[in-house]
Amino acid sequence: MTRFVKALLVVSGCLFFSAFLLAVYYNSVGSYVDENGWLIEEFWALGLASFAVILGLFGIFLSVVLVVFHKIRKRKVT
Repeated sequence: MTRFVKALLVVSGCLFFSAFLLAVYYNSVGSYVDENGWLIEEFWALGLASFAVILGLFGIFLSVVLVVFHKIRKRKVT
């Protein structure tokens, strides 16, 4: 496994961890209706958590593809 793939997996893990923390924050803050009837909720945390999960999945998929490509290429050389 190359350094790039290892770094990609570390970044993907950090993205998943931050997505988990953002989801916990979103659920713990809760929502309420102010005096004007507006719903006050932390939608930005939910959006960032979703974005981090999607980027993390893409990073893991890319690292698996790179590892498989590297093993196939290594086999052809020998």
